[in-house]
Amino acid sequence: IGELPMPTRTGYTFSGWIALEIQESALTPETKFNLKKDVTAIARWEEITYTINYFDQPISDGGSYTLLKTITLTYTSEFTHPTKESLGLTARENLVAVGLSLEKVTLENLAQFGEKVKVSDIVTNREIDQIDIYIQYANSKYTLTLDATPGTFNSSGESIKKIPVT
Repeated sequence: IGELPMPTRTGYTFSGWIALEIQESALTPETKFNLKKDVTAIARWEEITYTINYFDQPISDGGSYTLLKTITLTYTSEFTHPTKESLGLTARENLVAVGLSLEKVTLENLAQFGEKVKVSDIVTNREIDQIDIYIQYANSKYTLTLDATPGTFNSSGESIKKIPVT
C-alpha cells in the first residue's frame, strides 16, 4: 500500500488502520492485496490515560511544591476535584486556600474545591499525559477565632484556634 497518513484526535492515540472488508484487517505500509471492490479502512484509537497531580504551594520563598494527591483518569472521565479537607489543607498565617489552577501562581479562572469537571475540559496539550494542578492562596481579610475553653482542639491542649477567612 505504501505510507499511510496518521490522523490525530485529542485525548486519543492513533493505533492503526483496520479494514473490515478484507481478511487481513490491519493495514500497514507493507500490506499487499488485490482490490476487487472499494474498501473502507477505519482508524483505531486508544484513549489516553492522564495522571493528575495536585500540588500545594511552598510555605516559604525558595521552598518546593508538595505533591498532595495523584489520580489517574482517561480523557472522557468525569471526576470531582478533591475538597480542602481531603487534601489535608490547613490554614496558613494570613492566607486561605481559594481554589485550583493549572498555573503555579494565579488568582484568575480558578477551579473550586469539590467541583465536578471533565478531563477533556482541562487537557490543554494532547502531547502531554500529565496534568499538574496547584492550590492557590489569597490573603485572608478576617480571622475567625474559635474558643473551645474549657475544651481543647487536639492533644496539645490548644483551646483557641484562629482561622483566616476571605
